Amino acid sequence: MIHLMELELRKIKIRPYIYAGFAAILCMVGLLYTFAMIAHVGGDSDAAEFSTYYNIWVLVNALQTAAYSILMAVMFSTFLLKDYTGKNAVLVFSYPTERKKLLQCKIALVSLFIAAFMIGGTILMYAIFTLSEAVFPLVPDQPSIGLFIRVLADTVLCMFITFCIGLISVRVGFSKKSVQITIVTSVIICCCVANVIATMSYSYIPVCLLFIVAVFLALISYKGVRAAVDDAEV
Repeated sequence: MIHLMELELRKIKIRPYIYAGFAAILCMVGLLYTFAMIAHVGGDSDAAEFSTYYNIWVLVNALQTAAYSILMAVMFSTFLLKDYTGKNAVLVFSYPTERKKLLQCKIALVSLFIAAFMIGGTILMYAIFTLSEAVFPLVPDQPSIGLFIRVLADTVLCMFITFCIGLISVRVGFSKKSVQITIVTSVIICCCVANVIATMSYSYIPVCLLFIVAVFLALISYKGVRAAVDDAEV
């Protein structure tokens, strides 16, 4: 599996996606401080909405789920859709390995990439924001270890939802063999999912239901992608 991942990284230029991942982190940092400033200078209703660190992080998690879901759809379009359609299929199917194993390798590689940026980015953002709040507090709240664990747990949950959105999007894209449809599908799903994730400030029930449905659809999507790859002809 590791050897196959190395071959994939040699074949595909990963640097643009790394830049995109860091750009997403910078955008999330900017939004994080924007929400904090609303709590600092906003009116009573605005300040109440952003008066706790957790409420702010819920919104950031909703937005980064959308951002990384779209990035994952773009990466799947390159790692899967383009490789298994057209002239690239000749090279992919010439690998001395099972199609199933190669497909799993591609999915695992993209998933690990997204996981590294979502988890690593959250830890980095939390550290930066906590340090700045210690010097110049914007939010009338106190950070804690418990808050960090809760934020990290929410991020992990959002990360798995992101994986599901990526698989669902690429399955739709496979049906039409279209990169554009893959990305558009991801954007449409994200518009709905982000609104549900934003409700975590009040209840986990909608997000848990979303997670169950997303996993179910992702499993079906994976089977569909696998079937499409197995049936593909060079």
